[in-house]
Amino acid sequence: MNCCERFALFGRGSDARGSVLFLILIAVMLFAALSYAMTRSSATGPADRTAEDAAAIKSSQILQHATTVEQAVMRMRIGGATHEQISFHTPAWGHINYRHTPEAPDAYKIFHPGGGAVSWSAPPQEANDGSEWQITGAFEVSNVGSTCGGADCAELVMILPNITKAICDVINERIGILGGQENVSLTAVGTSFTGSFTAADVIGNEGIAPGTTTGCYEGSGIADNAPADTYHFFHVILPR
Repeated sequence: MNCCERFALFGRGSDARGSVLFLILIAVMLFAALSYAMTRSSATGPADRTAEDAAAIKSSQILQHATTVEQAVMRMRIGGATHEQISFHTPAWGHINYRHTPEAPDAYKIFHPGGGAVSWSAPPQEANDGSEWQITGAFEVSNVGSTCGGADCAELVMILPNITKAICDVINERIGILGGQENVSLTAVGTSFTGSFTAADVIGNEGIAPGTTTGCYEGSGIADNAPADTYHFFHVILPR
């Protein structure tokens, strides 16, 4: 074998070794990228998707229950019941905060088989801090029904206090609300409806657009308003 042939063989060997090293380098890079992707997926992917799915399911349950109550109220109104006659009293609450004086007939009770025939339902588990549903006639919702700033224009509203921010965000996203900062007093939430209306506060005069009948507001933390970093669902079940 002459010198030229030996040089050619040496060159071919160098090219081969270079190709092998290049392939090894590519394999290492691909392995590193795959490892990073798997780590990132296990750290944020499935868990985040699970949390998002749970928030979506619970927000649907909240909206469905509020809508079911609203439809029963509408049927009762069509049947001739006045605003004041509609009752939300049922032993399922575990208290008598919604009992009228004198007590309303069964035909006017939303949660009675002979009335609205709505099954009483507690909030979805872990949707909020355990607070029960609130039904109040103490909120006026701006541009819903008549707007007068007084008790005559207060709506009948369902409130679910202290829901999670994730559920609040899902609800507002579904109905197109981009922001929800409101100065809404929680003292009105504690006013259970027993046939009379008051005018404790207004929804829809700040972060939530006037005319919005469903949504979630964030507490402002000002004075006696809802505390900051708390979130509260509302749904108008009877505009006035």
